[in-house]
Amino acid sequence: MATLVSNGHADGIPCAMHSYKLEMQQEKRAWSIMDELYHIHRELTRLLPILVKSAKTEEWNSLLQQQQKEDDQQRIRLAELAVLMGRKPSTCECPRAVGLLADLLLAHRSLLRKHATGGLVIDALRSLRQYTQELWRELSPILAFRAPSEAVSLADQMRDVSQALLVELPVMQRSQLSSGGLRSL
Repeated sequence: MATLVSNGHADGIPCAMHSYKLEMQQEKRAWSIMDELYHIHRELTRLLPILVKSAKTEEWNSLLQQQQKEDDQQRIRLAELAVLMGRKPSTCECPRAVGLLADLLLAHRSLLRKHATGGLVIDALRSLRQYTQELWRELSPILAFRAPSEAVSLADQMRDVSQALLVELPVMQRSQLSSGGLRSL
């Protein structure tokens, strides 16, 4: 005969199913975040060398080159983290990341305008770095609960590097964000 548990369900089966569903949702979200972070760092590894070639970003070239190296390392570490978790990074449906990467590319293209400044690129990159911090804040507690200790340690290191990449970027003042406007047309 089934006994009622404190939540009113016989044998606690619905609670176990709810817990299982929650775990599956968290695991799915963790994979989604890791795939999105991998996508961001892979694309930045490709974009940052292009940005360095612009004369209008010259004052930030060494910073952008260093960030590109760190993005490549982050991409490699994310692949290692995925393997520790039991799979490889895959493609993602990540509209916000794609939008922020597109903003960075548009900022770079705006440098073709006569009065545009490199501050636009730095500002767009800073927005992307802030978003990666949001992703890490969401991912870290999930990994702490679900992942092996080696994976958690690696993720903590990567989160710290992500924070350092954001902190390195200067905050652009409004006057440094000229897009060139109509004057260049």
